[in-house]
Amino acid sequence: MVNKYKINISLFLVSFSVFLYQICLLRIISIADYYHFAFLVVSIALLGFGISGSFLYFFTSKIKSGSLILLIFSYGFSVSIFLSYILINLIPFDSFKIAWEIRQVFYLFAYYFFLLLPFFFGGSFIGFVLYMEEKPQITYFYNLIGSAAGSILFILLVSYI
Repeated sequence: MVNKYKINISLFLVSFSVFLYQICLLRIISIADYYHFAFLVVSIALLGFGISGSFLYFFTSKIKSGSLILLIFSYGFSVSIFLSYILINLIPFDSFKIAWEIRQVFYLFAYYFFLLLPFFFGGSFIGFVLYMEEKPQITYFYNLIGSAAGSILFILLVSYI
């Protein structure tokens, strides 16, 4: 049996990290690729959460160990944050060339696929925790407080980023 206190603290930290990552990614993309592509971060986050919800819908009946799957999702989230940032910097995407080079469209899809991965793993972690709980109101509390704390931290750190 999994300790509910540890699960709630983990949920707080994952929610905190997902929201902070989303806002920081918006800032990074608005600087690197101009503001034209920054609005897609919200779409990527929603798509990642949607794919994770569909994944959980089809595969929760096959999951035997809740603690193992939470471990996989949390490691996947933390590793994919770093790997996605490294991989998008290796993709030679140039938004100015997208109108006349067809390969730039494929680079754009690869770019956003790698950015989608942390949202998939974070959404899977949050969704599976909500699936496991009998009293979701406490779980939602930790989720919302974590997201709010992530946005407040960004406001405090925005001048240093």
